[in-house]
Amino acid sequence: MILSNSMIQDDAALGSGLSPFNHKVTYTAGHKINLKFKGGNNTVAHDLLLSYNLGSTIVIPQIKDSFVHYKIPQFISNMSGMVKWQLVNTTQRGSFTITPVSQTVKMETYIGPPSIIAGNTDYSMAVSIPLDSLDNVQKDGTAVLFNYNKEATRTQNLSTVDNLIAFDYIYSTEKTGNILLAANSGNQFSKEFTVDIKAGLPVDFTLSRKRNHPYADGNQLVTFYTSILRIGLTISQVMAL
Repeated sequence: MILSNSMIQDDAALGSGLSPFNHKVTYTAGHKINLKFKGGNNTVAHDLLLSYNLGSTIVIPQIKDSFVHYKIPQFISNMSGMVKWQLVNTTQRGSFTITPVSQTVKMETYIGPPSIIAGNTDYSMAVSIPLDSLDNVQKDGTAVLFNYNKEATRTQNLSTVDNLIAFDYIYSTEKTGNILLAANSGNQFSKEFTVDIKAGLPVDFTLSRKRNHPYADGNQLVTFYTSILRIGLTISQVMAL
């Protein structure tokens, strides 16, 4: 088979002549990342294309002796996630993962809806996101503890981060009142939230009457009766009436 000059040039363009040198599979967010390649005396340094969570960018090479360096920008090395790279105009490519800082410094927590009705059927939901010092979400499997307090009863539910969040359901009780809750991961706690349990939906009741005689003379009194009506109020609400 005879190859034309153009085909030989195209094949040459695909090879970079560079060999990855001491590349890591994972890095910790916030650390400086320098991708190093080893080349020869007449090495041609290609630009490096990076693809990360928020887009793509080009990194200009720096040649020192027989090595080519690509210094990853800090705004990328501070961000957890997978980063893919490719030497421009070549087929040489690879990837590495940036993991979040292990220590949690902030708990982003959200509750909704803030009020539910009594009766063990309605529920609210708590979502918590443990963050590191660079605002990265902690890795999947990180433990998050949801703490609940209603009157004298205290409970805890354990959840883990999955697809960037940890969550838990907050079910209503038979009695009205407030449920206080907070989430924590390790020694880092969120602020305290309140879920208000309000009285349930009204139920049907019966209405009857009693009168002295069946005819109307304009003078008799009629007494009306209902079945027992129960009002779901707390003691403090009753005292305020």
